[in-house]
Parts: sequence; structure tokens; C-alpha cells
Amino acid sequence: MNTEGTLVIARQATGSDWGGYVDQTVNGVTFLGNVNSTNGVAFTIGGQAGYHPTTFISTKRFTGPDAVAYGNMLAGAWHGGTAPVTCGVSGLTAGHKYLVQLWVADFREYPNARFTSVTTAGSTDINLPTLQHLTGDGTNPGSGTGRFVIGRFAATGPCVSFSLTGNESSQLNAFQLRDITPVTPTYLAWSISGTNLMLSWPSNHLGWPLLTQTNKLDQGVSANTNDWAVVPGSTTTNQAMIPIDPSKSAGFYRMAHRRSIYDQEISQLPFAHPSTSAPRSGHNRTGIRAVLAPSLP
Repeated sequence: MNTEGTLVIARQATGSDWGGYVDQTVNGVTFLGNVNSTNGVAFTIGGQAGYHPTTFISTKRFTGPDAVAYGNMLAGAWHGGTAPVTCGVSGLTAGHKYLVQLWVADFREYPNARFTSVTTAGSTDINLPTLQHLTGDGTNPGSGTGRFVIGRFAATGPCVSFSLTGNESSQLNAFQLRDITPVTPTYLAWSISGTNLMLSWPSNHLGWPLLTQTNKLDQGVSANTNDWAVVPGSTTTNQAMIPIDPSKSAGFYRMAHRRSIYDQEISQLPFAHPSTSAPRSGHNRTGIRAVLAPSLP
């Protein structure tokens, strides 16, 4: 069970409203059985020809911590023939990095091997190479297998979908989506290029918006979130070019991630009239002061 980053939504096919199991918690991750939306993200399932809340676990029993909950989580599935079953999520934040973990499992006694390919809308196969999810011995219930696959992606918009296509039965038992955008405070590096201030930050913080203070510049860094605005396009890059405005006494910039804020206060006055003795690049040097600012809501 992956626990990277922050859980956005976890969904299991089995649910108490259809005669299946209530929400199951495995390794601290709670899989919802009857709810399709949480944390501003909605889940949809499409293309399935059928659904069953308990049949796929058969007599399989796991051992170890949360063994019962894990078995219950995998008991049901959305399923169909060879047509794809599509898992979609909406409400993503563009530029954020996400991890998706999908389970396909069938523990019945059928002897024939089944496999499922998981692809994105761009037909990128995230399997290595496919999910072999049914290789029963033909005699003993519970002798099949189940597998999961993990994929990572950067959201380019609010929606993404994954297609699960099986050789005999396309299906999905459970999935979870996690936001793995870094939350550890980072720094802003800077340099001067002509009449522009060049800002950059580590590439593993792609998705963090760069904020600029728009009001009360003469009063220093503002704790009022209404005085700040996102620099357009900053969530899909790790650098920005800021034209130096000599008419402004100062300019303030900071990086943000949800409720984690790390500020860099940059005085633009020296940059408006640079001299040979003024620093031309760096971070946390003269003219740049790193401060921890109040969190955004």
C-alpha cells in the first residue's frame, strides 16, 4: 500500500449500499465504498458491463497487518468483457504531481490466465508489462492472483482517465490517488538579465505557484492573502522572468503549496539601477531575505 504524499481519494468497488463491505482501512488508507467525491476530487467509472461487491475474493485469505481489510477491499469489482473499463478523476490541480495505484484481482478457481493493460488517454502503458490477475488452478477456489500497478503523472488540467482493458474481462477492484507534489519549503534562486529579474526554483517543486505581492509594497511583506496573486503560468514551470519596474520601490515574491508557504522577499530597487558592485545572481544573499510567512487558506 503506497503512502507517498497526501491521500486525495481512495475508492473500492465493494460497498455496503450494494450488499458489500463498508469502507476498509489498509495501512492507514481508507477506501470509500459509497462515496465518489472527496477533497474536491470526483471519481467516475465507465464502460463496465457488470458489478459485483464480493465475488472476486472467493475463499482467498491474506495474512499480516490489515489482512482482513485488504481482502474485503479487493472483494468487489467493476467488470465487463474485452471493452475497456475507464476510471476517471476530476478536480485535479494543474501542475501538481500525482500517484495512482490501481488493483485488479480475481481469486476464483478458473484455470485460464487473464491479464489487463492499463493505459492513459495518451495510450501510455503504465504496466510492467501487464497485470496478470487470474491464474487459478481450476480446482481450488481462492487460487487466483491479484496485482496492482502504480503510475505517476503531472496534471496538465483538471481531469485524467485510465483505461483498463482485459483479454477476457476488463475490471477494476480498487484504486487510490495521492498528491505527491513536494511540500518541503524550497528556495528561489535569482539573477539579473538586462532589465529582467530571473527567478527559478528546483524542478521537483513543479506545480508550486509563484506569488507576487500586488498591494502595499511600501509597507513590506503583507500577511493579507488578498495582497498576493499567482504569477500566470508559474505552476507549469520552474522559472519566471520578471521585468524590473523602476517606478516601484520594491517587489516581493514567494512560493506556495496549499497551506505550506515559503517566502522570498526580493528588493527590486537595486535591480532597477544595477551597478557593477551589485550582486547579479544567487539566493539568500544581499537583497534577498528568506522569511516564513503566514499560510494561505
